[in-house]
Amino acid sequence: MRGSAAYRRRAIAATLESALERIADGTEARGLEIAPVLLETPAPSRPPKPFHGTIETTINGHLSRLHDASHKSLLDALRDEAGLTGAKEGCAEGECGACTVWLDGRAVMSCLVPAPQAHGGEVVTIEGLASSVELHPLQQAFIDNAAVQCGFCIPGMLMAGAKLLDERPDCSLDEAQVAISGNICRCTGYKKILAAMLDASEAIVERAEPLEVSA
Repeated sequence: MRGSAAYRRRAIAATLESALERIADGTEARGLEIAPVLLETPAPSRPPKPFHGTIETTINGHLSRLHDASHKSLLDALRDEAGLTGAKEGCAEGECGACTVWLDGRAVMSCLVPAPQAHGGEVVTIEGLASSVELHPLQQAFIDNAAVQCGFCIPGMLMAGAKLLDERPDCSLDEAQVAISGNICRCTGYKKILAAMLDASEAIVERAEPLEVSA
């Protein structure tokens, strides 16, 4: 991604050649994940909604009308129009993950999403992750594991990690690493973040297990 143009041209040529060879000998599926981590859970389908300049979207369970956001990214609309500043702009090109929110059940980097794409949809931000009575298990696990450092990347980490736990409550370390592979921690402290994700996974699974009732 950050290589020179000449390097990327050589890399693309080599990748294409390899892909064509694998297709020719029927081995193109070898090594692919059968069920890759998608950071996506099913969401109700939404019929097209006419757009007349005002974005109408559900944000953290509440219907919102964003009147001056048709030319903005979803990140800027959330911060400037909705007053939700938890999602951060770290790179503005989809590399750092600090702006991660959920749009219609998918974890997305909101700096890359045009705000009108949320029209008629449902957005969840870090401000809506906890319930009215308790923190999300991953938020609590971050506290318990002292996983928060400078805090700038944490909203995006939590949103990506929580979506993984929605998708796969009993996640593995490998799956946790994949889930936050698009989230950069500039403090380089991934160990406690991953530990928190696994602890939250264990807590969610335990909570879901039926209680044994003695006769």
